[in-house]
Amino acid sequence: MAAYSFPSLVIGWFVGSVTIRYGKKRTALYAFLLGSCFLSLFVLFTNPVHLILLVTLASICIGFSFPALNGAYADYISETQRYEKEIQSIIDLFYNIGWMLGPMIAGILAQVFGNAQSFSILGIFCVVESVILIFHMPKKINLVVS
Repeated sequence: MAAYSFPSLVIGWFVGSVTIRYGKKRTALYAFLLGSCFLSLFVLFTNPVHLILLVTLASICIGFSFPALNGAYADYISETQRYEKEIQSIIDLFYNIGWMLGPMIAGILAQVFGNAQSFSILGIFCVVESVILIFHMPKKINLVVS
């Protein structure tokens, strides 16, 4: 548990300097992609030390991803004050759906395939999702405020 929780506490201090250099969306997408790649390797290792190292590396990458993504949301809200409630509502809706469906799906995968395999399946799914977002997400989102 510490290998998952501790890196995200420390990484938050470094996210700002990385997002200034590479941008918030790019940092979020590539950090999530890298963290997902580490998760997808879970099925290849059985040594507990290697598994803890993989969890730590995935946590570091995802620790970069979520604050960068929240910074991008804050930028969208600051650019369109008129739609602040709508943007925040959509963010909250999907975040809460993830909190409800995520543990259920993870539990089903763990029952059907096993714990290590379920982490790898999640990692592979997120790698595919990240690649789709990298290639299809617009570079700049033009928000029309009327």
